[in-house]
Amino acid sequence: MTGPAGEIYRLKASVATPSCASTSPQAAIIITAFRNHGIILADNGDSGGLIGTPDARWNDTDLACLTSLTLSDFEPVNVSSLMVSNDSGATSH
Repeated sequence: MTGPAGEIYRLKASVATPSCASTSPQAAIIITAFRNHGIILADNGDSGGLIGTPDARWNDTDLACLTSLTLSDFEPVNVSSLMVSNDSGATSH
């Protein structure tokens, strides 16, 4: 599954929560955000998986299991109702 950069995807309700979310509050918060708010596709690359940059403010070991999610675990969100016009970056909300 691929999509254009900038498209919004939300984690499907049918996708099992990765096991690390039960032991890592950080992973649980991220999974909740994926389900409620979604992600913005930046680059689908070869793997279609999630990538991140190590950061001392996060426990990378706790978050490692999130890389098991792929773009096929997400579904596109239809945001066309928010568009003011096709030629504008403005939104109605």
